[in-house]
Amino acid sequence: MRVILHFFLKFFFIFLLSSNAEKPIENFMEVSEGVFSGAQPKNERSFYFIKQKGIKTIISVDGQVPNIKLAKKYGLNYLHIPIGYDEVPIEAQKALLKTLKTRAKPYFIHCHHGKHRGPAAAAILFMLDGATNKKGLEVLKKAGTSHEYRGLWKSVESFSPKLTGELPNLQEVSPTTPLVTAMIMLDSAHYELKKNLTRESLIYLKEGFLETKRILSTEHDEQYREYLDASLKLTEKLILLKSYNKDDEITFKQLSNLCKKCHKTYRN
Repeated sequence: MRVILHFFLKFFFIFLLSSNAEKPIENFMEVSEGVFSGAQPKNERSFYFIKQKGIKTIISVDGQVPNIKLAKKYGLNYLHIPIGYDEVPIEAQKALLKTLKTRAKPYFIHCHHGKHRGPAAAAILFMLDGATNKKGLEVLKKAGTSHEYRGLWKSVESFSPKLTGELPNLQEVSPTTPLVTAMIMLDSAHYELKKNLTRESLIYLKEGFLETKRILSTEHDEQYREYLDASLKLTEKLILLKSYNKDDEITFKQLSNLCKKCHKTYRN
């Protein structure tokens, strides 16, 4: 009896340890037959997990440059189709269609966390392969995609498979640098804010600042990081407000001035 109890306790603790261990891929889920989505692969364990699932092609819709070297070590192909939080643009949809036409399944589509951009792109791919818009929206629900990213939901809800024009070349790494992609995201969000100060636009702006901070290299000086941190704090302050009035225009002007200073020093 003691021996049985000993083995039971041993395997019970092993189970607890394994269940609390970090998952190889966070938010990993099957979208449809041959299509999976989830978070960014972080290490060899992640790529080994993807390989064991029989996946052939990894599609990154994140701004960060994919780890091509580690993917090739496990015989995996990478495609880079970066998108923002505001929508899945037509060019990205065309690239996903080109993937469906030219690359073998199964596919794994990832963004950074695997909850918003990745599932939205996976839903588009699913619909390009014949699924209904209703099925596409179910993908977002299953992934827990936030309704605050209305553009992603709208891209799936209003999707039409009738894409016209030439399909783009597929790239292992997008020719646009991650920092430029993030800056475009910031520009777009800031432009919308100037037209109309809304929570939705502020959330896009916040994601742009977070994305930029995440992909900064050590080459960028401390002043640049200070601009980003200060801008992020002001944006988060505005997001917490339930409504916006004249008093909040001061905060918004501070935010706009920071953006102008940063652009003048680092982009213009």
